[in-house]
Amino acid sequence: MHRALTVPELLMTIFEELDCDVSNRKQGHATLAACARTCKSVSNIALGVLWRQQNGFVPLLCCLPSEVLAITQTKHTGRVGGNRRTLRLQRPIRPEDWSRVFDNARFTQDMFLWEPENAFGNLDDQALESLFSSLSQQPSPLLRNLRKVRYRARAVRKAAYPFLAVASGSNVDSILYTNDGIPSTPELYLIQSLAQKSCTTITEFSCNGLIDKMTPHITCYESLVATLRSLPNLEFVSIPCYHPLLSQLSKLSSLRALSIESRAFYPFSELSHNVADSKRPQITGLNSLSLDFETASQLVQFLEHFDFTTSKLETLHIHLLHDCPASLQRRLFQAFQLSIYTEALTNLSTFIRYSTERASVPMGDILDRLVTSEKLETLEVLLPEFLTAEVHCFEAGDHLEVAVRAGGVLSSAGAFEDHA
Repeated sequence: MHRALTVPELLMTIFEELDCDVSNRKQGHATLAACARTCKSVSNIALGVLWRQQNGFVPLLCCLPSEVLAITQTKHTGRVGGNRRTLRLQRPIRPEDWSRVFDNARFTQDMFLWEPENAFGNLDDQALESLFSSLSQQPSPLLRNLRKVRYRARAVRKAAYPFLAVASGSNVDSILYTNDGIPSTPELYLIQSLAQKSCTTITEFSCNGLIDKMTPHITCYESLVATLRSLPNLEFVSIPCYHPLLSQLSKLSSLRALSIESRAFYPFSELSHNVADSKRPQITGLNSLSLDFETASQLVQFLEHFDFTTSKLETLHIHLLHDCPASLQRRLFQAFQLSIYTEALTNLSTFIRYSTERASVPMGDILDRLVTSEKLETLEVLLPEFLTAEVHCFEAGDHLEVAVRAGGVLSSAGAFEDHA
């Protein structure tokens, strides 16, 4: 073997290229498996790359002895095509049967549970319960070095939730949960269980995609509040717009980036006093804030109930599905003034997808308020043509993509002027 291949960093670079080759990933993984069978100095590095990220438990379960697990290949008729492995237990699992599975699972750091047929190879409920019972008797978790869990709702059978809870270790630092509908109680219990096992190590938590017709609505949200309450070291959070969730975040000094979406918006109670005089929860220490709302009314409610003025934001993203009606524009303008500190911004993006009426507050006025930082490097403004009457972009039309502030003068690929 060439001396260069004795350098671990060089081997890691080569093997990561094989793993990242999306044009022929199957061949790349076959090469990694072949390298893992060469010599000890190469084996661990190759196995580490090969097993680092898994899209379900099928590859790991296939390491069980052949007399325990039967594997059949079935043609997948879905959009992706290809073959799927269907698993079937042939006898009860003994403790020693897990040896090879554990040996490979120690390398797994990222578990991606997205497609139901990929997660457990269509094992039935009885087989999943047998796996859970056997795994529970092991002295250590199967995925003891797991760092990231990416889970999409309904990606597994209900009987798999206890297995997932017992399989994960206590060193997870990222939970990314996506739900395109109504979350079930077992799903919420799983997320809460994963969070509590790694409560001191989790720094990233995401819960996206919930719909506004959840039943029961409050039960789901209160479960998420309990989950957040158990995570004292969060730095990156993406959650629905629900007052108790956000109030819980205001207690965290570690928070650095926050993303709020309103798809499952829960209305705030009306303020009984003036926003300027109110003692609103302050969310401090943020570097990045992303606000993704369907209506301006939702955005106004959010800004009037929380104070970000003590966060020296460097990145601010505002995405509004529908434009702000004239009756709310002054109120929204005031809410921005009273709630967000913008003088440290280096990146700002504003995106309004649909417009139904002309703005009563000139877009130039809004930009003048938001673009107050001499440090601004990137400005992205995407507006319907109907809202660009007060902002003229010579070259970019209604797309102002990049702007740089230098010496107090704002310029861009298509410089704009306020014609108010």
